[in-house]
Amino acid sequence: MKKQKNTVKEDSRSKGHGKDVLEDYYSLVLDIVEEVQPLLSREVNQRKILAVASMSLGQILRTRPSVSRHDLRREVGKYLVDQFPLSEEEKPGDATVGNGSSSPEDLSGSRILIVDDSAMARRQIRFFTRKAGYQVFEAKSGEEALWLVNETEPDLILMDVSMEGIDGIEACRRLKTDPQNENLPVIFLSAKGEREEIMRGFQSGAIDYIVKPFHPSESLTRMRTHLRVRKLAQLREESIRELEQLNATKDRILRVASHDLRNPTAAIAGLAKYLREDGTNLTENQRELISCIEEAGNGVVVLLNELLDLASLDSGQLKMEPEPIALGQLVQNLLPLFKGEAEGKDIKVSFQQAEEVPETVGDRMKLRRVVDNLLSNAIKFTPPGGQVAIRIYREGDHACLDFEDNGPGIAEEEQHLLFKEFGKTSNEPTGGEKSTGLGLSICKRIVCSHNGDIEFENLPGSGARFRVKLPVSSS
Repeated sequence: MKKQKNTVKEDSRSKGHGKDVLEDYYSLVLDIVEEVQPLLSREVNQRKILAVASMSLGQILRTRPSVSRHDLRREVGKYLVDQFPLSEEEKPGDATVGNGSSSPEDLSGSRILIVDDSAMARRQIRFFTRKAGYQVFEAKSGEEALWLVNETEPDLILMDVSMEGIDGIEACRRLKTDPQNENLPVIFLSAKGEREEIMRGFQSGAIDYIVKPFHPSESLTRMRTHLRVRKLAQLREESIRELEQLNATKDRILRVASHDLRNPTAAIAGLAKYLREDGTNLTENQRELISCIEEAGNGVVVLLNELLDLASLDSGQLKMEPEPIALGQLVQNLLPLFKGEAEGKDIKVSFQQAEEVPETVGDRMKLRRVVDNLLSNAIKFTPPGGQVAIRIYREGDHACLDFEDNGPGIAEEEQHLLFKEFGKTSNEPTGGEKSTGLGLSICKRIVCSHNGDIEFENLPGSGARFRVKLPVSSS
């Protein structure tokens, strides 16, 4: 960024028109004094500061007629700080902000990097930031700041906009190109009247700005706000990483446990069935106990299978083998498997398919699992003598598969539980069947993995409808 060199007319200086020069620079002198005042001892008279500042300004202009206002501000400010005693009366904590209550996150010890080519400005910021309990590092240029960032790992950067060499905007832009510093908060330090530069600063990646002269309370408030946001973001990232690790551990345990327990449990259920069917000299009580063992074993196998599927779905490791699928044929192949269960409760199962329903593309075994679960649920919750209807039809770009029953439906206040893991409602299967509370959750994940959707609604009067919507094949 090029510096504007605002100088008075050369002929005014050469003729010694000191009054004209002071009038041209009076506003600058006031800005410098206002900026330096918080650093100085309270006993220092403001008139004396103004007089010394004016004298210093005049001496610089006489010896260096072409000095820029930026350099003039920096040199006069440094001269004042060197000439007058600094304030040492404030106790630690006087510069802190707020009502003194501690925040949920401890921000003390946060690392602040000050980047400014003005020693006076750095000294002023260092003065009140250290009193607020922060660690302070300093850089005199944009080049030095880019090097120090990796050395000091700051939590926040205070960056002057106008600097020789790499200015603050360019330094911020280069800083943000490093992914490690992408979320590092940068606050620009700007003199009055640099609004256009501030806008460019936001475009380069800065999140806020502080206008010189500095006001400790306001400046610390802004710094504290962004430090808190950064701390919360870091805590959030740490929590996410911990949760991901815990979730991965849970999935490993589920996979190992489900796999290692499934086979022996299935063997127990199979042996119990063998004893029940082929065992001789068994009393009725013994047969009943063996039937309980068989039923319990089969229930555990179903639960382990569903836990294994759920872990695979959550971890993204469930492999998909897509192929063209005619949903009607898929349903017709499964209906005979439920004939005995439906006849045992005197439930009539009907199937209807509209004409010209296109095929869908999906994993046959996984979609079979969806149909199996929804048909099984419909029979489970339909009272004896009831009806279950299955319909397939096209709706826009989707093939729809409806499962309707005339059971009690689902209470509105419980419908949010339907597709959650172990989300059982108060409804009980009408024939004493078992339910793990995982089936609908698995169905939801499988359908969504096929870019489809699954919906529920109560039917007028009584009953419920589950609708599966799958994209039709484009071929």
